[in-house]
Amino acid sequence: MTDQTTTSVEVATDLPSDAEAFTEQAWAAADLEHFGRAVDFSKKKFSLVARRNGTVCGIARLQIKAGIARIDELLVDTSQRRLGVGTKLVREMEQIARQHQCHKITLLTGKDWPAVPFYTNLGFIFVAELPNYYARHDFVELAKEL
Repeated sequence: MTDQTTTSVEVATDLPSDAEAFTEQAWAAADLEHFGRAVDFSKKKFSLVARRNGTVCGIARLQIKAGIARIDELLVDTSQRRLGVGTKLVREMEQIARQHQCHKITLLTGKDWPAVPFYTNLGFIFVAELPNYYARHDFVELAKEL
């Protein structure tokens, strides 16, 4: 006997409440299957602002999920580069990650960008190459054990 039911797919910007309930139950079961325990996959986000003489000269955004910290953004004003602003922001993000029991901090950056040696000088190592990635440019993933 064949199943005569049909499957439909809905597209939405947010999950309906019954799909949210399904998601919570299904991920809890998947965590037990894959990790042998519940894992907190909720996201914690942090925004950092660097100021020099009261003026914003850099920002950083960090996201923490399941023991991994990810640097989502690091921007330093071009006139303030090579003055330690970026290093100070990265060090602060590492401290936040440690305070939240992260074992690793990661990031993506352009493969041939000046940011690569900046991060490797701070102890990050090459993890993966991502060809033809954002805006069709090659990117790399870098990481550092904490």
